[in-house]
Formats: sequence, C-alpha cells, structure tokens
Amino acid sequence: MNDDAASTAPSPVPAPEPTGTGSTGAAPTAPGTIEGMTFRPDGRFWIGTMSYRRTVGAASVYRWDGPGTRPVRAWGGATTANGLGFSPDGALGYWTDTPTRTVTVFDYDARAGLVNPRPFVEIEEWAGKPDGLCVDAEGGVWVALHRGSAVRRYDADGRLSEVVELPVSKVTACTFG
Repeated sequence: MNDDAASTAPSPVPAPEPTGTGSTGAAPTAPGTIEGMTFRPDGRFWIGTMSYRRTVGAASVYRWDGPGTRPVRAWGGATTANGLGFSPDGALGYWTDTPTRTVTVFDYDARAGLVNPRPFVEIEEWAGKPDGLCVDAEGGVWVALHRGSAVRRYDADGRLSEVVELPVSKVTACTFG
C-alpha cells in the first residue's frame, strides 16, 4: 500500500455488481495489482485489486471458484480493495477500501454472492489507514492500520474491543497461525 493513494471516493460502499457463475465472465484485465486475497469457508477464492494509478473507483473484487473456471468480477467501485475476510460461518464478508478509511461488511448469499453492502467501521483519520484484515474464531475483525502503529479488533457489531500497539508505523497485515 502506498501512503500517497487517492483519498477521495464517491462512496465508501460501492454498489455490488452481479457475481456470475464462475464458469463465464471476464477475467481481470485492468492494469493493476492484487492487494488482498482470502478463501471463503466454501473454498471460493476472493481477490481484491488496486489500479496502478490508484484511480478512484477503478478497483474490483473477483471471485474464483477453482480449477476449470475463470475469475469473475464480483463487484467494483473501490479505490483499493484491500483486507478481505469472512466470518467463521461464511455468512458475512468484509473488505477494506484503504483510501476511504472504511471497512465494509456484506451478507453472503450462496446464489447471489456478496449482497447488502454497508459500512462496518470507519477509521478515524488520526488512527491511520485500514489495510489488511482477518477474522477470528469469535467473528472479531482485526484491522491492520497503515501509518497507525496498531492492529485493532472490532466485535461482530463493529465496536472497538481491543488495540494491539506495535513499534512500527506501516502495519499492513495481520493473521493467526
């Protein structure tokens, strides 16, 4: 993640686009880079992107259903689609759009994919920018704060429940092992 990324976006929650079946649909073609990846409990692989020029609204999230299929654009309209994760039961999906300082939550529908996007957490400007995230076994969402020297945990309702301060400023990811 680059700290000079665009900081203005039309909306912190982009409108989702049709998910498709995984066997058809366009593969990623826009010039850019992969910013975040995760598996959903059903085995589907999700990939977030960022345009090389960090163009507002140019990033997308793709879903890949596995061998024999092509990635399908699940939704677009982000600036930097970072920090993807799912609740332990797979019912909710989360992602960060770093420049807008927003973590978005979606409901997961087996047929329609990720639906009903809404802000989950908005990170204060002084706290850094949300980057990578992971979800713990209790459904808590841990968010790495780039230029914020910390990782924050939010409970399933989006309330701050824990802060782990770190001796570095550019925290970009968190994981459990």
